[in-house]
Amino acid sequence: MKTRIKYMDIAKGIGIICVLLGHTYANEVCMLVNTFHMPLFFIISGFFFVPKEKMEIKNCLKLLIPYCITIAAFVLFSLLKREYGNATLWIRGGAYGSGYEYETPFFIKGVGGIWFLLAMLWVKSIANKIFKFDEKYWMLLAILTTYVGVKTYHCFVFPWSVQCGMTASLFFVLGYYLRKDDLLKHLNFLVSVIFFIIWFYCYKYYGTLTMANCNIPNIMTVIGALCGSAVILYVSKIFERVFWVNNVLEYIGKMTLIILCVHIFELHTNILADIQNLLYKKTYNLFHIFFLRCIFDIGVASIIKKLITLVEGKQLNGNHT
Repeated sequence: MKTRIKYMDIAKGIGIICVLLGHTYANEVCMLVNTFHMPLFFIISGFFFVPKEKMEIKNCLKLLIPYCITIAAFVLFSLLKREYGNATLWIRGGAYGSGYEYETPFFIKGVGGIWFLLAMLWVKSIANKIFKFDEKYWMLLAILTTYVGVKTYHCFVFPWSVQCGMTASLFFVLGYYLRKDDLLKHLNFLVSVIFFIIWFYCYKYYGTLTMANCNIPNIMTVIGALCGSAVILYVSKIFERVFWVNNVLEYIGKMTLIILCVHIFELHTNILADIQNLLYKKTYNLFHIFFLRCIFDIGVASIIKKLITLVEGKQLNGNHT
C-alpha cells in the first residue's frame, strides 16, 4: 500500500507528540499516554506491511541510516565538548543498540528511543517469517514470539534490540489484520467509548507496559494498549475532518522518524537547557519545556526534511539529464 492514508498520518502525529509529552511530564496523564504510543506505531507499521520473500536493502537503509546518523551526532557532540570517554560510550552503545543502559555482565550505554528503528527491522523480518505459515497459526506465532522476547530480555539483553522487535510482533501482526480484514470499519463512537473505558480501567488497575525494555507485566496491559491505540485511530478519523488540525498533525505524522531522532538527540544532550534559561530566565515550568521541545524538535525535523527533499530532487534531476 503506497497510497498514504491521512488519518494514519494524523495518528502518527498524535503518537510522536505523546512521546514528547511523556518525556517531559511524569504525571498520570503522561503515564496514560505511555500505555499506547509505542504499540500504536507498531500497529500502524503492521497495517501497511506487505510480506516479501526477504527484506529489501533500501527498506533496511531507511531505518539504519537515521539510526547511524543519530549515533554519529552524539559522538560528534561529545568530541566537540572534549568528552572523549562519553564519545567512546556512544560508539559502543550505538554498536550494541540497547534502548536502556545496563551494567551486567558489562556496561552498555542505552541509545534511548532510537531503539525503535532497530526493533522495526527485526519485527518486519519476523513478520515475513510468520506470514509464510498458514494463517491460522499467525496469532499463535506472534504471541509466542512476543512471550519469548519478554522472558529472554530479563535474562540477557541481546544486541540491536532483537527482543524489542520480538515483543512488538503481537502489535505488528494485529496491525496487519486491521487492513487485511478491514476491521477499522467497525470502529465507531460507541465502540471507541467502550475501548476508552477498558483502556483506562487496564491502566488504573493493571499498570502500563514499556516496550523499550520488553516490560509487559500482564495481559491486561496489552489489552489496554490495544484499546488505547484504537481510540487514537478513531480520534484521528475525527480530526481528519477538522481542517487546520488535520493539516498540522498530518504534517507532523509524515516526519515521525526524523522527529524521533532529533528529540532523542536533544533529550540526551540537554541542549534545550540553555535555551530555556535564556528565554524564561529560570522561571519556566513543564509546559514551557514541552512547548519549547515541540517547537525545537519539529522545527529542526522540518529543516532536515526539506534538505533531504532538496538532495533527492537534485539527484532525480541529475539522473534525468
